[in-house]
Amino acid sequence: MRKGAKADESRGAPGLIQALAVKKGNNKMIDYAEDYRKKRPTYEHYTARLSELIKTLLVGYKIKIHAIESRTKEVESFQQKMLKPEKKYNDPIHQITDLCGIRVIVYYVDDLMRVGDLLEKEFVVDLDNSSDRGSLLKPNEFGYRSHHYIISLKESRSSLPEWQTFSSIKAEIQVRTVLQHAWAAISHALQYKNNEEVPIELARKLFRVSGLLELADEEFTGIKKRGTEISANVATALSAGNLEITVDGDSLKQYIEASEVGAKITQLALNAGFQFPDEEVYDSLDDTEDPFSGLAWACNQAGISSISKLDEVCSKDLDSLSKFFRRLIIANDTQWYGTKPWFVQLAVMFACPKSFNAKVLLKKGWGKDVVANVIDSMSLKK
Repeated sequence: MRKGAKADESRGAPGLIQALAVKKGNNKMIDYAEDYRKKRPTYEHYTARLSELIKTLLVGYKIKIHAIESRTKEVESFQQKMLKPEKKYNDPIHQITDLCGIRVIVYYVDDLMRVGDLLEKEFVVDLDNSSDRGSLLKPNEFGYRSHHYIISLKESRSSLPEWQTFSSIKAEIQVRTVLQHAWAAISHALQYKNNEEVPIELARKLFRVSGLLELADEEFTGIKKRGTEISANVATALSAGNLEITVDGDSLKQYIEASEVGAKITQLALNAGFQFPDEEVYDSLDDTEDPFSGLAWACNQAGISSISKLDEVCSKDLDSLSKFFRRLIIANDTQWYGTKPWFVQLAVMFACPKSFNAKVLLKKGWGKDVVANVIDSMSLKK
């Protein structure tokens, strides 16, 4: 922002608009800018409300995102857009559609369309002014751009008292992948807004980077798709009774969710006094490791390479395992929380105590008191 802009705005008509309006003989520009300055708090409120609504909708549609960003256009930016020679506005507050802006950053290319479908179901989308900026690039142009949707509230929502104030406001929703966002951020830092500004000796390098990012986006999406297929194949094999499957994250998740042994171990832990963490407790736990990663580590440490071997190990002596769980609870001064894979991990450790001495657990990052509790409880196995 130029020096003195805020001071100009605080006196009423912004200096930039005032100077140019006088020069062009158009005092309406001053009125438009002043009108937006007064109404901007409403637009800020709408931006915040809309951002929270979209977050809630994304959760409901089970779309995982990297981040969501929002901004309300500054008065100076409103002025500059209104003065662009290629634009002719007679009602800029209603004609400029990105006064409220939300950016949704997703992980995978196929999620771009999923978010687009969500927006079309939940809002009125102005298709004439929405665009896929990437599709506008020519084959000989570099760039990596996002999907832009101009949206407004559906009548079913805008008629609600808490939304009525925003019924006539449009907003721009940008949807891009993490890598598209990286390109946009770095290219902005380089200050090259279009191809013509780029020195010839740098253009080829930018072409290559753009192509690599686009290829990486496609590869990540392909990897995710293949991972989903593998997970489905594992689930099919397990449901058919085939346990001769290599231990990995996918096979462990499918096994824990479907196996009777996993259910029995979990019930033993709950009966002993363990509890499932609620959301508040889960967020406060120091151990942020994926519980399936911990189970995979335990299997590797114990030399368990197949689901059949894991099932065999965990099925042995459940009565003694129940006593082990109870000793852990009695020896602990505070409430212990756990998840299904964590309980199975404890069962693996109990069944293979020689693979889990104090040194191993301390190196893994376990606290000294917990290690002492677990080792003492396992030593009483017999």
